[in-house]
Amino acid sequence: MIGQGEVSGVVQAEGRTLLGYVQEAAGLSRAVTARQETEARLRDADTALEQLRLVLNEREAAVARLQKAAQAARQHRDLSARVLTLEDALRRERHLTLRREIAGATAEAAGLEARSVMQGAEVQAAAAAVEQARERAQEARARREAYSGALDALNAAREAQAQAERYHAHLRREGRPSNMN
Repeated sequence: MIGQGEVSGVVQAEGRTLLGYVQEAAGLSRAVTARQETEARLRDADTALEQLRLVLNEREAAVARLQKAAQAARQHRDLSARVLTLEDALRRERHLTLRREIAGATAEAAGLEARSVMQGAEVQAAAAAVEQARERAQEARARREAYSGALDALNAAREAQAQAERYHAHLRREGRPSNMN
């Protein structure tokens, strides 16, 4: 309602002010205010959605990095297992070779002792061969210890892979839309 003396102010009012008078007279001012508030909330929601998209992109990049790391860990595990298998086969072959050499040296030493004391020089050569066989046996033990160390490294790699998988699962749980507030 326009009071006395306000008519000239209404007539000279700018477009936006005049629009406000008309909206108030028509009872639309609450609807316009509600619309403006809704638009502001929508802008806020768009901003929040964009921030969530950025976070999602970061998480997806982290998941991709973790998947690559997990693949590398699996490949390392597979290659380590293959190396251990080959080392074990090599160790077994060397062990059999050493057994054969030791058995041969022992038989030769027994034969030399039985023949005569005069062949003592040959017995000493056989003792040297036995000593070499012992050194090889020591080397085989050292390789067996290295195999044990490699097995420990493999177990550590498996633990690292399990940890990476747990972290990956954790990231997936965080990345679910129902968990984001």
